[in-house]
Amino acid sequence: MTKTKINTGAAVENHRQKDQGNVSPKWIEAIQRQVKIGDTVNVKTNKCCSVDEGMSGKSGVWRKGTVIGIFRNFVHVRLQSGVCESVLWADIMNGSTEDDDEEE
Repeated sequence: MTKTKINTGAAVENHRQKDQGNVSPKWIEAIQRQVKIGDTVNVKTNKCCSVDEGMSGKSGVWRKGTVIGIFRNFVHVRLQSGVCESVLWADIMNGSTEDDDEEE
């Protein structure tokens, strides 16, 4: 298995500021070319929880997963727990820019 490092740099930062955080088709195409089957990616999984008054809830947890399928609109990922998830390309992009704060 390989770990994919998504390229970021000054050009990407300038483009990000220009688009004001919007995901462009060019960004998605760049990610699609970089991600291969067997790569390790960060995925934000959502947990169901009720948030009461005065209680701050966490809407998602970052987990590592292995790419097992690549499709036009999404990537099929197997998490370390064995659960398989379909993840949109935009979510893969967001996971690549987050710090390593995922749960082991």
